[in-house]
Amino acid sequence: MNWQHATMYFFFGISGVADIVSHTARHVVPAGMDRLFGGLALFIEGYLFFFHLHGRSHIDTRVHILLVLTVWPSALFAFIECLVMNKRKLLHIFEMLHTVLLIAQGTWFWQAAYILYPPDGNYWDPCSRIESEHNGTHMQHHGAAEMNDCNSVGEAEVNLMFITLFWSWHIAAVFGFVSFAYFLIYKLLKSRGLLDPQFMQSYKNMNGGTSLGSSTPLNGALLSECSEDEL
Repeated sequence: MNWQHATMYFFFGISGVADIVSHTARHVVPAGMDRLFGGLALFIEGYLFFFHLHGRSHIDTRVHILLVLTVWPSALFAFIECLVMNKRKLLHIFEMLHTVLLIAQGTWFWQAAYILYPPDGNYWDPCSRIESEHNGTHMQHHGAAEMNDCNSVGEAEVNLMFITLFWSWHIAAVFGFVSFAYFLIYKLLKSRGLLDPQFMQSYKNMNGGTSLGSSTPLNGALLSECSEDEL
């Protein structure tokens, strides 16, 4: 257990060093190296969680799998950011998706802690309730029949369904929060005249130089301009 955590922290430590080097030696280090090592750290995190499921109950396993489904796409977006550093429009999209998944990872950690270690002692997982009755002995030390019995309890099946729903609600809530924050900051900067002129020009180009009511397809304009390298 400690070796797995140490390995995870080691790769995030490397990511931190890459962030510092990318900032202090930006004219020497290729652009996007911080994203590359950040994506590597996230991939290793998901990899370790994925192979951290032996001897666990169905609910415990589902919580970890949903965490992996949050971490690995985040790693993928970080790797893609490394490849599109000079294409600002694509980079902004992937950065937003990356941000959503990182925040969702944090909220899901909170949710997982509440599910697996409820502060009120009212366990969601019948297997955890049995563990507590055996003075904290892990279920893998008990018989296979006892493990199957606690996993087949109707309460466990219902909670599995709701845990899956909770994960999708976390994603939706974080998307809403990030979109609201984006809109709020955009309006604030626009009202104070502090928006980046390049951003405004890119926005006009995406709309074909017309207003929001124009029928010009945004996706076509975006794809046509994403082939241009921009700083």
